Amino acid sequence: MVSEDPHGHFESIFDTDIKVKAGEQIALQSASFSEQINTLSIDASSNDLSFQFKSGTSVDIKLTEADYDNTNKDDLFNDITNKLNAGLVFAAGKAMGLNFLAVKDNATDKVNIGYIRSDFLDVQSRVARSQGAYGVQGGTVLMESLSRKLQSTIASTTDDRVKYYAEIPWAANGGGMMWRVQVCNFVDTGSITTNGFEIGLSDISPDDPTNGWASKTSMSNADKTYAVKYRGAGDQIQFTSTPTSGYQDSGFTPNKYDNTASDDNDIVEFHLSENKLKAVRYKVVGGTSSTDEIFNIDYPQGTALYPFLILHGSVNNIKVRGAVHSIDPFMPLPSPNNDNTKDDFHIDHADMVGTAPSFNGGAGNTDNLLSMSVSLAEFFGYEANNIFGQGGANFFFEAERIFLPTLSNVSFMIELSSLQIESYNSATGQRQNIIAAVPQQVQGIQGLVEYEPNNLYFINILESTLLRTLKARILRIDGSRVLLSGLSVLTLLIK
Repeated sequence: MVSEDPHGHFESIFDTDIKVKAGEQIALQSASFSEQINTLSIDASSNDLSFQFKSGTSVDIKLTEADYDNTNKDDLFNDITNKLNAGLVFAAGKAMGLNFLAVKDNATDKVNIGYIRSDFLDVQSRVARSQGAYGVQGGTVLMESLSRKLQSTIASTTDDRVKYYAEIPWAANGGGMMWRVQVCNFVDTGSITTNGFEIGLSDISPDDPTNGWASKTSMSNADKTYAVKYRGAGDQIQFTSTPTSGYQDSGFTPNKYDNTASDDNDIVEFHLSENKLKAVRYKVVGGTSSTDEIFNIDYPQGTALYPFLILHGSVNNIKVRGAVHSIDPFMPLPSPNNDNTKDDFHIDHADMVGTAPSFNGGAGNTDNLLSMSVSLAEFFGYEANNIFGQGGANFFFEAERIFLPTLSNVSFMIELSSLQIESYNSATGQRQNIIAAVPQQVQGIQGLVEYEPNNLYFINILESTLLRTLKARILRIDGSRVLLSGLSVLTLLIK
């Protein structure tokens, strides 16, 4: 049997009927075909990709124009991952904590494009789950939780020893990461050094064996890579937005910095939006809420950032609440696992400053739509280029077929469609007319399959028939469609 069909279909039409009897046997003597080891050319006509994760909310990106194959496939996956995350707009609900990923699953050899949404555990819960820690000096834990508030455990401090730090960073490729805290109690001591708190993000791991700062009494400017400092009620809020510059005045002073658990007290937040790292202050003045932007810089995509919080002054001089941050949802987590978001557990956030976006409800099911060019969909193994699905906190579009550039690593099977034989597919548990499995080709020309078994495996024919047309097809071992080039040949023996 010969064919030039690119999807491995064979059809041989005979001049006269061939009589085949039940009980006779058939075997594959040889097979020869060439699979296409594809190269995808991304250009202006095929570089659009869109991921809609909520009705009316989508990220639309332009892929880098280049030729892609198995040697540089990771460049394409990284391009999609980074640009989807860079295009995410920070907003209440679903977008907060969301992180996209495009990847080939090594177990299935199929492409997956989707997201996981970080949970929003408060600092106290992060510590309980070994996802964060409080500073320790001389065996004493220097920060504690009291009725959902964070406070110092020592009489007074002017340095950086009373701190919380995340053990798991923000996702390095960005997305919807955030870190937020609200002033809860404040007593003005009249001294800048014994007032307030610092909240920030460090690009150095607190546990780094060489440069870690977890146990430091005084953190350097480099340790406090991006930070905001609240001092006395009349003192300017300060910030640092470059790793070595140190603090500078922001032009803003604290708005409401009361010694009460007021819901109108200021909130300080770091978040990412469209690949910008922003530090903002949410406030209420005369019953009207608004937002002040402390700084807005390009996000250093690819850099892991670790949230931290430092309290200054004595035990009762400063307390904060609502200390919540997202983490990289794809990182392995200490037990118990990060399977579900905890959006609805933050009662104290329900009455916070009005302009502070809420992360509540983002774990619920939403409609998802992935759109791409036909050529990219074919390359990735998707049956369609516009794909719909519903998902909650975690959702991925998995391709129906094996990823084309890695086809040389898979086996094949030969199926007859016009002759009933005694054969079964153990993967499906159903009878299927499989005459032979063709193993992986590990030598020779890439993509060329030349198979001739040393021993023929004959299979019983189940029904007597008169054959005028004999049909067969080549499939990948998972049952998906092949993509071939040139002339394909199958040789069958009947006895």
